Amino acid sequence: MVERDFIIIGAGIGGLMTAASLCRDGKKVLMLEQLPFIGGRYTEISHQGYEITSGAWTSMGIKSHIGRFCEEVGAKVDYVTLRDRGQKHRPAPLFKVRFNNQVELDYYKPLTGSGVNVEGFFQVLMNLLAKTTEITPETSSRDLVESVTKDEIVQNTLGHTIGTASGLTLDTLPATELRIILHDVMKTGGKFGFAKGGTKSIIKALEMVILNNGGEIRTCTGVDRIIIEDDVAKGVELETGTSLYAKNVIHNAGAHRLIKLVGQKNLPSDYVDYIKHAKPIDCAAIILGLDKPVTSACAITIPPDAERVAGIFSPTFFDPSVAPPGKHMIDVFIVLESNNIQKELELAWNDLHNLFPNLDSLIHMKREMVFYKTWPGAEIGQSFGQVGDQRLDPESPIENLYLVGMDCKGSGVAGDLIPVGVQLCLKRIAEKDKKIKVPSIAF
Repeated sequence: MVERDFIIIGAGIGGLMTAASLCRDGKKVLMLEQLPFIGGRYTEISHQGYEITSGAWTSMGIKSHIGRFCEEVGAKVDYVTLRDRGQKHRPAPLFKVRFNNQVELDYYKPLTGSGVNVEGFFQVLMNLLAKTTEITPETSSRDLVESVTKDEIVQNTLGHTIGTASGLTLDTLPATELRIILHDVMKTGGKFGFAKGGTKSIIKALEMVILNNGGEIRTCTGVDRIIIEDDVAKGVELETGTSLYAKNVIHNAGAHRLIKLVGQKNLPSDYVDYIKHAKPIDCAAIILGLDKPVTSACAITIPPDAERVAGIFSPTFFDPSVAPPGKHMIDVFIVLESNNIQKELELAWNDLHNLFPNLDSLIHMKREMVFYKTWPGAEIGQSFGQVGDQRLDPESPIENLYLVGMDCKGSGVAGDLIPVGVQLCLKRIAEKDKKIKVPSIAF
């Protein structure tokens, strides 16, 4: 019987980062992925010459948690940054604001023109970060924003920005989380970037670290259950009936899947209740390949007039190679507000036609993606009672069973909170094994 140091269930970015770090420390690691590809929501799938995201748009670049973690474990990723896309010493803009009347304005300058005259957004963001009034866990982002500005257009623009960064709204995102998200985005500055070739380049870089350091990755390999003996994780049983054993098991396949693999009777009732009653992030995306760009030279377009579209990301603004020659691509992010998916998508298309009246004549490729119910954007969203240390601890109630992924402790911009949980997971393991080195993600 071959016994490994670690078996990792699921080869999403959290599992891959964990494996890369452990392999660098000389541990014997086996990764098991049920899909035919690795990366989970942090990769791309080729379609009609376009590299279409499986979920995540970008890691925000070298100054993100993901970027820093990859650098620490030796996963080399090349980025195209706002500085690269700018002119002389001025980086290209990260955000611009576009209204239904097709007026498009710089996010960081006062919004003036076409009857709109409101405060400068940069100053509003600074005021939000500098706010010294006591913020409690019950304070909503709307409460915080309204304490800084009463302008409805500014509030709507910030609300759409929040939707783009978290899949939540001013009412559902706690103010404590808003400040962390704003801080993390703004600290990237001109180094905000897009991995050359797409987010799958990050996945390939992590994969190379794992394989070059003796790790093993198996795709198309489903796990049926986690083997538990005397309340200790011992390994896994595959869907084929084969049993594999390891000193430790790390789960990177979602909180609800954990209950199924472990068995509800093996977990504390309050732990199970937290997972079952957690509020997920239900969202959708429309991916469009276009004959020419519809937005000006910026990474993200925020549409404050839109009913459902939160933000529009332009991968080809950074890297034209993710689309066929001469084509352009936008990823339209949608925050779902009802269970009527068809109606939600119709509202999003209506938003797009208001923003870009000639859009239909430019479409070369289109795909609609829905992250909902059994495949949500996140099983545990960053809403009240589900942020920071309120999320799942990477050390599970079962000895030698750990968790990584979007559901674990941490704060940040969507998937960029994953390395926070991975780092904590490695710290928990290092408490038992002093040979484990914990990568830094701080700047």
